[in-house]
Amino acid sequence: MNGYEFARAVRTGRNLAHRFLSAPSAPRAGADWERLRAAAPVWLGVPARGAGPTAQRLRALAARIGDGPPTDAELAEGLEALASAAAALGDEPGDAEARAILAAVERAVGTLPPFVLGFDCTLDTDWSGDPCAWVWVLLRDDTDPDSEEFRTFSRELGRHLWDATLAAGSARIPYSRLHTVSDAFAPGAEVA
Repeated sequence: MNGYEFARAVRTGRNLAHRFLSAPSAPRAGADWERLRAAAPVWLGVPARGAGPTAQRLRALAARIGDGPPTDAELAEGLEALASAAAALGDEPGDAEARAILAAVERAVGTLPPFVLGFDCTLDTDWSGDPCAWVWVLLRDDTDPDSEEFRTFSRELGRHLWDATLAAGSARIPYSRLHTVSDAFAPGAEVA
């Protein structure tokens, strides 16, 4: 993993864990905390592939956790390391716009279905050179794509993304990519 990939992975982690990084006193219980626990392989495991003391700290934590779900103490330790890595990276051009789009996506979607673990956003251009926002939707591995709830969410997602980018004051064209936690670790996988 090169420096850019490590930085992108830390930003993905920051976006998935933003509720707890931006409000350290947020309750460590409830649906958001459990989503963070289920998404831990992405926000703990991917940055741990990098180099440096923070990556080493995350790698050691990921090794202690193993294949099981992290405890509350391990989640808190991971959040602390992630916050340190995100602070060291600072913001890059577009981070504020991407965060505004993500906040607007969460408002537009409302209550997340249980299979959605979180969102990430990458600003780029599309195939024609137009500015776009790729909104990544992280799903539980056991998501049933044939369920009515998933089909309803998928059908409404495009409208939510357009509403969100407009509400964020962005002129970017929104695109979505859905992937599961396991997809993030498949060979050649592109993590947000």
